[in-house]
Amino acid sequence: MDRLKLNPRFFLLFLLVLLTFVLSCKRKENNLIFNVKDSYDFIGTVEKDNETYFGFCKKNFQPQVKFFDKEGMFIDSISLKNTKNILDEITDVWAYSADSIAVYSNYNGTIVVIDRKGRPILTKSYYNITDSNGYHYDLLPMYSIYPYITNNRNDVVFSTWMWSGAMNSSPRKLLSDVQNGSLLCKINPFGNRKEYHFGFEYKDIVELKNDNYENAFFAPFYKTFFVNDKLIFITNYSRFVYMLSESLTVMKTIKLLDDSQAILHPIPLSQKGSIQDKADETLRKKDESNYVVNILFDSTIENYVVIVKDGPIKANNPNKFQFKVLIFNSQFEKIKTVKITDENLIPHKSFIYLGSLYVEQEPEKLKTNDSKVFKEIRL
Repeated sequence: MDRLKLNPRFFLLFLLVLLTFVLSCKRKENNLIFNVKDSYDFIGTVEKDNETYFGFCKKNFQPQVKFFDKEGMFIDSISLKNTKNILDEITDVWAYSADSIAVYSNYNGTIVVIDRKGRPILTKSYYNITDSNGYHYDLLPMYSIYPYITNNRNDVVFSTWMWSGAMNSSPRKLLSDVQNGSLLCKINPFGNRKEYHFGFEYKDIVELKNDNYENAFFAPFYKTFFVNDKLIFITNYSRFVYMLSESLTVMKTIKLLDDSQAILHPIPLSQKGSIQDKADETLRKKDESNYVVNILFDSTIENYVVIVKDGPIKANNPNKFQFKVLIFNSQFEKIKTVKITDENLIPHKSFIYLGSLYVEQEPEKLKTNDSKVFKEIRL
């Protein structure tokens, strides 16, 4: 029997095709690396000249914003020194664009907008604003990254904390009156100072609607943000997400967590212990419960990407816990669930870029504190 003879060219072509197939199946993760120290926080992306730039902010000790391109190359920096002199303490920073940065302090309720040279172009105070009932409010940072996401229309939605009718009311009186106030306040820093709108109350939360929580301890564990031009509200107190109107009323509720998953519940004021005891217990129960961490939108295929806490915190670190990623289509119909087993990620520091989810790695797991690494998770 004659020995089988192979054409060398055919054999070489076959090897190339096989190698290409293997490499395509095992493509290396394209992590994003930025040369900024751990003292900088990711504040989002901006578009300029058809390029995407990633922004990071340092709030204290020579505060500034730095921008990087997708290759991690430094592009530009903007000093926040002039805003520091106005605000004293910087609480939050967000970017309307690469040339327009907003800086906020909840200590005096003031927003300062600066240009790319760090020069203030607008200063607006929202300290001690009141609603139609005469309740006084503070605008607070959310208990999450991105407390101030906008929809490119200059609107900003803050969580609120009500002082009640009298600023010298007792803590118990303040907490018992919270149910009568609003949880959210929408403002436009570029508009009239008096143009702000309050909305959404505790009774709008499905789990609290039919229960008597009049005398209970609440904490502002909630946030709103604009995703795909939709205003969405999430809270640790609910298994639902809430689609809101421009006037902050509920248009639609969507259940994302199963009944078997534990969520946070208000603590009755009648329960034994001080207000501080109840605050400490609320934090402990928050760490034990599950909740929606973030909702993102993949514009390449028009899918919603929902990150959900899926277990207790690890090593007493509130940022360290297992999580899963739920994928929904544009109608919020569930497509699939992706379980994440890597416990060295910070899930609330996440974003979508070119169809992949990127989540920041814990700094202590890196060999240096001089860079931030966002791990790619293909969905």
